[in-house]
Amino acid sequence: MPIRYQEWFHIVISVVLGEIGAGMIVGFVLFVGLLVRMTRSTSILVTPQTFKNEREKAGDKKGDFGPDVAWPWYFRRQVFADKQDVFETRRDKVTQWLVGLLIGDTFRITDSTSSSPHRKFSKWRKWFMLFSPLLCIPTLVAIIFMALCNILFEAVAYVVILLVWPGYLLTVWALRGLEAAWSMGRKTSASCPACFYVSKRPAYRCDGCGRLHRDVRPSRLGIFYRRCECGEVMPTMTLRAAWRETAVCQRCEEQLRQGAAAVRDIRLPIFGDVAAGKTRFLYAALDSMRHLGSKHAITVSFPDTESQQRADTAMATMRTAARTVKTDPTHPTALSFRLGSGNSGSLVHMFDAAGELYNRPDDYDQVSFLDSGHGLVYVVDPFTLSGIRSQVSGFVSATEHLDTAAGKDPETAYGQVVTRLRGGGVKAKDQRLAVVISKTDVLYSCAVDFPTESSAISEWLMENGLHNIVLAAPNEFAEVRYFAVASVAAKTAAPETDAGAPVRWLLRKEGVKLPSEEEINPKPEAEAEVKA
Repeated sequence: MPIRYQEWFHIVISVVLGEIGAGMIVGFVLFVGLLVRMTRSTSILVTPQTFKNEREKAGDKKGDFGPDVAWPWYFRRQVFADKQDVFETRRDKVTQWLVGLLIGDTFRITDSTSSSPHRKFSKWRKWFMLFSPLLCIPTLVAIIFMALCNILFEAVAYVVILLVWPGYLLTVWALRGLEAAWSMGRKTSASCPACFYVSKRPAYRCDGCGRLHRDVRPSRLGIFYRRCECGEVMPTMTLRAAWRETAVCQRCEEQLRQGAAAVRDIRLPIFGDVAAGKTRFLYAALDSMRHLGSKHAITVSFPDTESQQRADTAMATMRTAARTVKTDPTHPTALSFRLGSGNSGSLVHMFDAAGELYNRPDDYDQVSFLDSGHGLVYVVDPFTLSGIRSQVSGFVSATEHLDTAAGKDPETAYGQVVTRLRGGGVKAKDQRLAVVISKTDVLYSCAVDFPTESSAISEWLMENGLHNIVLAAPNEFAEVRYFAVASVAAKTAAPETDAGAPVRWLLRKEGVKLPSEEEINPKPEAEAEVKA
């Protein structure tokens, strides 16, 4: 029975619709395959070195070392490379393949596993050429549908990028602002115990390859984490990296104390003439701080083995009343300890340099820590004062101290330090000065009457020949305070001559929360009231 015209029409429409549907399926499958292939590999990979070269070419020098070498954040750079890869390179290849399918020339693709480029597909060629008219519609539909998918996907990608970028910028600025505010409020910095260089933030050494990352703030290289060129993942922000990565000095690359630039960093240089009692004072002050920690539940610890060993030596010296070993005149040292724990703690560095270094202008680089000190401790040997020398000349206990102090002028060391500071551009308002009268235990044994209150000590010094320093110091420092100290073990020290008092005063001025002096050394009447 002959097929009617309407039936032919329905058959043709059904075939055409079927071919259109098949073309849409083929186009969608090809597009999905394209995306899957993109996630597995990319023909355009922005490597860390490539990204660094691009940034340097654009003028991003990043100080003396240039930008760090790490994988860029995906939406900062690689996303645009993937866009070019997907929407241009591979789209063109797939389109060419489909066009080749349409004109019947697809199977001229070279088979790398065959000696002949036509061998694999030659037996199918005649069947393909026979049915190629039927494949025109599906092929055209597949091309058009895949192009539409590409356009839609590209539009969605741009929308995502436009949504991500403001969030990226706001997050980076917020995190950087948080770190800057923390650094300003806590007075954090990274100070090197080896070369005394001070920087805003340390460099961090990658645990995987040892490469240095000079700036780990949130940036193009990552918001919360960054990936080193070797693949090692590192946290961003100094507040997090300080406790997980190895911090090193930006200049000499020596390892820094744990927590560097995340905690308050306070530097207290101690200076004075030869044999003035600087090292003995440092040990006694440290003993006093540890004693304070045990009495008032304040954590006093040491950030590294070297500081711990030096502290143990100091404690043994103070407890046994042994003689203090003379400071090495060739290289000054820093004794570091930590008050508190975590980001809320403070790193305190007390620098002790031999008096000879202040007398030789050629060695000024050896005492560069003076320039970055927050508060200075000037140790005055009372036996260099003419008024005191005449009072103790008949006492045997003072003989040795008189011999070592002979011919020395306490104003010389002070003048050399102040000249260096002001000549180097250090402003007076940036530093405080604690003037410490040492060896008061010896003065006491010689029946020398000395005051213990700051203003009274300054008057006492003027009466005994140190009026030039007393008059000049208030104009050369933001604040000056005077202390009389007995460098003995904390448990045996009298409250009024406690060696820790100058250090505590300077620490409080830098924002460290410590008990008041009244709480540390209550007066007898206050103790009676507490007991009552």
